[in-house]
Amino acid sequence: MNITVFFLVKKIIGMVLSPLTLFGLLFLCGFLFCRSKSRQNIGRFLIALAAFALLVLSYQPVADRLVGPLERKYPPLINRVGLPEIRWIVVLGGGHTSDPSLPVTGQIDETTLVRLTEGIRLQRLCPGSKLLLSGGAVYDLKTNAEIMAEVAETLGVKRNTIVLETISRDTADEAEAVGRIVGHDRFFLVTSAYHMARAMLLFENAGLRPISAPTGHLVKTGNGKRPPNFYFPRTDNLRKSEIALHEYLGILWVKTGKEYR
Repeated sequence: MNITVFFLVKKIIGMVLSPLTLFGLLFLCGFLFCRSKSRQNIGRFLIALAAFALLVLSYQPVADRLVGPLERKYPPLINRVGLPEIRWIVVLGGGHTSDPSLPVTGQIDETTLVRLTEGIRLQRLCPGSKLLLSGGAVYDLKTNAEIMAEVAETLGVKRNTIVLETISRDTADEAEAVGRIVGHDRFFLVTSAYHMARAMLLFENAGLRPISAPTGHLVKTGNGKRPPNFYFPRTDNLRKSEIALHEYLGILWVKTGKEYR
């Protein structure tokens, strides 16, 4: 299969298996069944099932239980005490939209901005290290790495300390492309905490030697007090559930010898 077609197939599979798409299909099937008198009970059941599932996944306790194990697998890197000298800080891209009417900080998405910020923090803890920004152009003419580099420079990072990897389209691509740059060197791997388990699996499978540096945690304990919205369904919790299910599917995909963003 052509690699471009394969990439598109992977993306389509991911979208089809997302909770909103699946439950939307259940709603549609339920509606169609309800139009037939002999199948109305089946239709009502499908509609009720979809509504119940969406409601459950929108509650914070459920969403946190799904995301939590992914984020706790690798602890955050508070400092580099006891770790070897590091030459590379690798930051995985997350997305952007080129829009000249916005400042570059407004073109990068929140996930990528958080990853980049953590990468810059770690680079300052490792004198002489290079900031390796990874991410090609998938749906945009400009690469994610280029946008990150522009943001990094506006935040005071010197251009001669930045290295770009601009050919990858997904995490599996990034592992291969980064490997050609860092070789056998140890490096800090910066990505979202929920994404770290799959990223580490892909990078280690590629024979690399990453040190995990997760960031952008979605589950935070705080002082243990629960705000009122903890007890109500919210769309941001549904998004967390969707992210978690996407990652579990991706890990399964990798472990069966396939690749998945």
